[in-house]
Amino acid sequence: MLAAIALAATAMAGPVSASTGVTEGPLPSLVELFLAQWKYASGDNHGNDCSDNWSPAVTNDMAYLIPWFPENKAAYWIYGYDREQAGDDLVLRLKGKFPHARYMSFHLYDGNTGRLVTGRSSFKDLQLAPDQGSSNPFVAGVDREVSDRDYGLIIAPEGAVVEAGTNVLRIPDNVRYPLFIYRVYRADDQYAHDGGVALPQVLAYSAGDGQPVTSCPEPVMPVSEGLDPTKRPDTRLYYSPQIHAYSKHPEYSGLLPNSHNYYGQTGVTRDLGEVALLRFKAATTPDTAGDGGSFSHKEDLRYWSLCISGDVFTNTSSCLWDDVVVKDEDGYVKVAIGPDTDAFRAAASAKGYNPMAWGYHLRHVVYHRHMQNDSGFKNSYKDVPHIDFSKPLNEQWADRYIGDYAFTGFYCSEKEFVSGDCGFESSDQ
Repeated sequence: MLAAIALAATAMAGPVSASTGVTEGPLPSLVELFLAQWKYASGDNHGNDCSDNWSPAVTNDMAYLIPWFPENKAAYWIYGYDREQAGDDLVLRLKGKFPHARYMSFHLYDGNTGRLVTGRSSFKDLQLAPDQGSSNPFVAGVDREVSDRDYGLIIAPEGAVVEAGTNVLRIPDNVRYPLFIYRVYRADDQYAHDGGVALPQVLAYSAGDGQPVTSCPEPVMPVSEGLDPTKRPDTRLYYSPQIHAYSKHPEYSGLLPNSHNYYGQTGVTRDLGEVALLRFKAATTPDTAGDGGSFSHKEDLRYWSLCISGDVFTNTSSCLWDDVVVKDEDGYVKVAIGPDTDAFRAAASAKGYNPMAWGYHLRHVVYHRHMQNDSGFKNSYKDVPHIDFSKPLNEQWADRYIGDYAFTGFYCSEKEFVSGDCGFESSDQ
């Protein structure tokens, strides 16, 4: 199937490397590759039931193939259409079940810009009112395994009349290509990436008379302005022998951002060393790997991860996430980014580091994702000002604001690292 999709995408844009999945032509190739797969996978909708227009799941099974800096321990489903084709008065009613997972949300975007819409742009799990007779398992104290876990969500144009007291996202009048994304992070171990529930059903109606529509709009995935690397800061500006994180806030991003995540990011390069070493204090997060229990929302963060991505194509090769990393006795995480070999991984693991491979990227960027919790934690990247390239970078190091919760690091040769002459344990570092 992927071979047919790759051929379709190649015809539209440029060749795709079979070994890495990285486009050898312009960045839109990745978007067109994804759209080709989406349309190939779409089933037959029936009447106003448009549920088959959900995109294929974006997961770590598609590493390198998807832009927008996806997280490898999350799954994303996209729904998009053209309002000129579908009509300005289309109302979508979603019906779903809360997944068994660490987090879920819905976000609404302007597909042209890749930015969150103005006004209310998202619902995260515990903000969704459950259906009558159901419970929301993300609310503090509610059994995470509760059986009745239904909810609804309406996506409607501005001004459309909908039921009072419902969960509603509004499409601004000036948005031609609405995109909404359903996210599930860190599904419980006994479930697949969907968290053990089906995708939400999508039913389409006319806002004017409230009647079901007779056909569903075709899936649309525009190449958003945020994907243009010439319109984003060049992360080579971050390059320095001493590695520091810089804060990135979602409201400034045109890459379909998650409004509940704030990021520490920096550019890293093998030109400064074969191995990049990072270290940071791990924030506390809920333990949701197994079943049962309930959320308290008293932990520092809901979720965190650290990923290696490509600055040009905005794709992701690998991630570490909060409940699988190796930490030292003081709660610190050490990461060694180096060659993709068994020997390097064994050497790094023996020293207490979490090994990561550089991956196939033209330019590498590290993303440290902090998902906000409701605990009032004040050592998140949210508490660091968004990067401003008009100001000196050394005044904007995240560790100046939140200390060791922001990663810092430096470079070594592989020989120095393996021999023990370079590392956080060395007296000269």
